[in-house]
Amino acid sequence: MAREFDGVIDAVHHDADGKVAWARVYLRRWPHVYGGPQILPREVLVERLQAGQSFAVGRRQALWGNLFEIQAPVRVSGQEGDARLTLQEGESYELASAPKL
Repeated sequence: MAREFDGVIDAVHHDADGKVAWARVYLRRWPHVYGGPQILPREVLVERLQAGQSFAVGRRQALWGNLFEIQAPVRVSGQEGDARLTLQEGESYELASAPKL
């Protein structure tokens, strides 16, 4: 069975510094059931990741309501005041390969 994530990031918006300003996320409501898209500010996303929730970048499969094609899990790295959202080590641009809005 595929890994269940607490949320799937569908698209992100970057600020002028290259940091994620906000993300469009589908949050898991029940096992195998995701709600509609929500906009989460960067601070909320970082708090949830630091609290142990798991998120991934992916896209919704056409005509398959709650199925997502997962690209990669999202990690938070760095210090408390300088947290970075990354898919892999060494990314210079936060969530660089995530779809942009």
